Amino acid sequence: MTVFPLNYLKATVDARYGFQQRQALNWWQMVLVILVLHSFLLLPLSISIAKTEQIDLAELMPKAMASVDQNVVAALQPLAFDDGKFMIEQDQVVSDNDTTFVATMKDPKQGEARFNGRSGVVFTPEWFILSEGAGQLQKAPYLASADFSAIKTASDLKKSLSQQWYATNRVAYNLVRVIEVGALILTNLVFLLFGAALLLYLTHFSPLFTIKTYHGALSICLYALGLPSVVAIMASVFTKDPLVAMNVQAIGFVLMLVWSYWKTHFNDQYVEQQLSFQS
Repeated sequence: MTVFPLNYLKATVDARYGFQQRQALNWWQMVLVILVLHSFLLLPLSISIAKTEQIDLAELMPKAMASVDQNVVAALQPLAFDDGKFMIEQDQVVSDNDTTFVATMKDPKQGEARFNGRSGVVFTPEWFILSEGAGQLQKAPYLASADFSAIKTASDLKKSLSQQWYATNRVAYNLVRVIEVGALILTNLVFLLFGAALLLYLTHFSPLFTIKTYHGALSICLYALGLPSVVAIMASVFTKDPLVAMNVQAIGFVLMLVWSYWKTHFNDQYVEQQLSFQS
């Protein structure tokens, strides 16, 4: 008898062998296979996320970034900027209404207090503070290499703020993205796998099929998931899109189950009969 994990690898390419060995995997081996498939699928996406060089902060804080307009650019132009610091002699309010507050201020704490639940942005000597409203604040220090004198338009300023925020928060931001993508892939994998196994297990009510346990049904599904996961990994390398990878995996999984049924009819007697014909 082939030992784990060689028996799993063999079962992914030989449907009849996999059907006959549907009780071979114990529960911890099943969990290990699921985690390995999940990790392999997540790996290229994690590498792609880690290689991200810039982001659009408007995707994270649309209200705050929407408050950055040409008036803000004009307010910053007279301010001297040197070695990562703005020379702010006095506070200047650019916008102050029921929903938005934008200003240049000497005291960061006063700047944060002035938001009072509103969205907007405050530029202080060493930090810029973004508010999405309802107390959602993000702040980042200016980069010493930043060149505000070259900024002429609101889009240029938004791009500069996005780059500076990302430079400070890159590790945390990418970690959150990896966790989110990992959770999405794992949830999809679990629902796909255990849902299909439940449907296979329900065939035990028919005398045409010989899958009598949920354990056996789950093993068959795990075997069917192997090759589609490899294809999905390659898809994620080229597309860098988790949704594409999950769709490729799901479609391949269904096709592998159909192929497995075609080879075995999910019936032990049929498999033994086919093997006897070959011998």
